[in-house]
Amino acid sequence: MHRLTRDQLTTNITVAIKTAPNAVQAKLRSKLATDRDEGARRLAEVIATELDSRTHMVIATEMVVIDRPCDARPGVWGIDEPDPCPGQAGSIREQIKNA
Repeated sequence: MHRLTRDQLTTNITVAIKTAPNAVQAKLRSKLATDRDEGARRLAEVIATELDSRTHMVIATEMVVIDRPCDARPGVWGIDEPDPCPGQAGSIREQIKNA
């Protein structure tokens, strides 16, 4: 596992905001594309600051190579990577079993 950097987290959130349903995007609309991009970036920075701080951390599994590097896929908690909170209620392994 690895910790996502603040830049990676901000980029992921920006993409999520930009690809959000039209009803959500309407709130970020402006006549100028640069203003829309700046608004999405600033909103993503605020969200990233909330999620990645001294008290919170976002982690992700490493990519797993199946046969060839082009067949890589994200790892799965409890299968390819150790569960970051084993034995706790709501752990990743429990969520996978209940899905």
